[in-house]
Amino acid sequence: PFVLLLLIILIIYKKHHSIIILIMITAIISNIEINTINNKCENLQNYFSDESDFVATVISDKIEGDYFNTYTIKISKINTSNKFKNVKLLLRTKKEFSYGDEISFTGNYVKGEVQRNYLGFDYSEYLKTLEIYGICENAKDERIIKKNNLNKANLFLHDTILRIKQNIEIMLKKEEANLLIALITGDNKVSDKIKDDFRNSGIYHMLAISGMHMAYIILILDKITTKLSISKNKKKWIQIIGIILFIQLSTKSISILRAGIMSILSLFAVISKRKSDTINNICIAMLIFLFLNPFSIKNISFQLSFGGVIGIVLLNDNYKKLLVKLNIKGKISESIASILSAQTMIIPVIILNYHTISLTFIVSNLLAGLLIGIIIIYGLIITVISFLSIQISVIISKPLNILIQMLINIAHYGALLPFSRIYVIRPRIPIIIIYYYLILELTILKKIKYKQVKEIFNFIINKKIYLIVIVILIVNIVIPKDLRIYFIDVGQGDSTLIVTPQNKRILIDSGGSLNYDVGNEILLPYLLNRGIKRIDYIIISHFDTDHVGGLLEIIKELKVGKIIISKQAENSKNFQEFIKIVKEKNINVIIVGASDARPQILQIEKDIYFDILWPIDSKLIAENSLNNNSIVCKLHYKKISMLFTGDIEEVAERGILKEYENNLSILNSTILKTAHHGSKTSSTQEFLKAVSPKIALIGVGKNNKFGHPSGEVIKKMENMRNKNL
Repeated sequence: PFVLLLLIILIIYKKHHSIIILIMITAIISNIEINTINNKCENLQNYFSDESDFVATVISDKIEGDYFNTYTIKISKINTSNKFKNVKLLLRTKKEFSYGDEISFTGNYVKGEVQRNYLGFDYSEYLKTLEIYGICENAKDERIIKKNNLNKANLFLHDTILRIKQNIEIMLKKEEANLLIALITGDNKVSDKIKDDFRNSGIYHMLAISGMHMAYIILILDKITTKLSISKNKKKWIQIIGIILFIQLSTKSISILRAGIMSILSLFAVISKRKSDTINNICIAMLIFLFLNPFSIKNISFQLSFGGVIGIVLLNDNYKKLLVKLNIKGKISESIASILSAQTMIIPVIILNYHTISLTFIVSNLLAGLLIGIIIIYGLIITVISFLSIQISVIISKPLNILIQMLINIAHYGALLPFSRIYVIRPRIPIIIIYYYLILELTILKKIKYKQVKEIFNFIINKKIYLIVIVILIVNIVIPKDLRIYFIDVGQGDSTLIVTPQNKRILIDSGGSLNYDVGNEILLPYLLNRGIKRIDYIIISHFDTDHVGGLLEIIKELKVGKIIISKQAENSKNFQEFIKIVKEKNINVIIVGASDARPQILQIEKDIYFDILWPIDSKLIAENSLNNNSIVCKLHYKKISMLFTGDIEEVAERGILKEYENNLSILNSTILKTAHHGSKTSSTQEFLKAVSPKIALIGVGKNNKFGHPSGEVIKKMENMRNKNL
């Protein structure tokens, strides 16, 4: 979208023809490169056997995980072939390696997780934005062939960066050290809590190296070279060299490279006695990225970095004029104008990726802006001093600890301000197009003559385009929709979203994990991507974490109508937490249950209702009480039905069969949500026969440790299918 936006701007300006041609040529090359990269990934997948022998060089430090270490490696050979030489992959292993080690190992190649939910995160595509084309898993027989298998320049730069980080860790406390490392090198190992605070307070962009850092480097070098009475041109060359060295000593992230390229182009303009053109600089920087790796346009850092600077170029003057009218002038006016300009342009990107907006970001940005420059300059100076004397740098770094802690506090308390984080649904593409059109209308399009606008309007009228738009709207609004059932991939757990023809939203269970925030990371984004901010009914089958763990976040953040639960045979920790939250939020909780072989009916709307078949209050099961007293309910919609079974086991299935033995047809359903993730403790032959589903669905985590689904259950279902054929 940003390339298209730039192209429109340039065409309207009727200049920069060479850049327009470059964009078109780059677009063609990029498409060719995208196809090449995708083909390379497919070829890698097809080339590998179940296990392959790799020779590769480690080109990153380790990223330590709970179960394995992760390294970026550059392939030398696969199965003695150098067909994929220099291809970058990730290696997951329990072994310890060092940067520059040439290693050999045997392992499996995978492309990376693809998008598993609607508009969900696609890890495989994300890796391509980093020029990494897959993952090596299940590594064994790992050994080091040769140490320091990289050129001396690379090893020197790596050792220098490592020493910078080590010196900072000596000088500062842990949290403060990690924050300064992020600000100086771009290596963001800041704790998740601090990251969340920075994100929620609207100042997360400050953790990325940007044009501000380059400006400070230029400023420092300018002061030094002025003291040394160096000529103007030589100053600029020294500043260019300084920026290049800074980039080399950083993580070379997109924001760093973008800021570096644009700064160098501006300095070259001064040296060549030409006026620096920001639009040209943005275009050239963008073209370099897209030429080298067209997938980088999908990277959020690319979108935020370029979007922010485009916003400042287009909107800064407009906001300054507005602030002058409000009698806000001087440095504060300039700061607010820059903040608003950047934020205005990147709001859609933030919503699309984080589903939140902040109404207090100006406060946080102004306060943090007062500190960030001092911290960066101070940090750069003491880092240089630390190479000369670590003892002196430790002494003079004490005030820096205080300054960084103040910045952390600004982020923390900024995140606690009312309206600092507001969840919003994902905007549709037409809304985003209209939004950016309005920005162009306020900035560029107002330069178009009235005659041109009239011609466009006449074109729309003559071609009857408005009729097409009206027809599309009528079809979308008037024609009734059918019932929609979505099965959400929440890993080792269950979650189902039902949307009725009258747009009522029903959520059955939510998934959950002790080690992963399913609610915040998967379920909440999924619902917001579906355009859902209100749930009319939540049905909690039972209070095991893998069914209710993600729900607590949903109850906190979205509007909820009614929550359906059953009588509890066990006062579990999850149930206690649930009761606490629903009381705070004043949510209506309905307790349901069948009685005397008669299901309780829960009417949703015309033609849609649930039969609550289980549990029966007077017959709660003591054995594995959470699972076996799960709500078992049957959804009815016209001629289609679906049976939801929670985590009931054999004892509960037999109890249900006995309870409805005189009316077993009540269990018969078109679709079955298989009990207990396909465990062998459930899905008895008798129960499956009574349900006789045409479709059976099983919710499990990939490669889960429980061995779900059971081979026995799959075999039973296959036998039923073969009999029905």
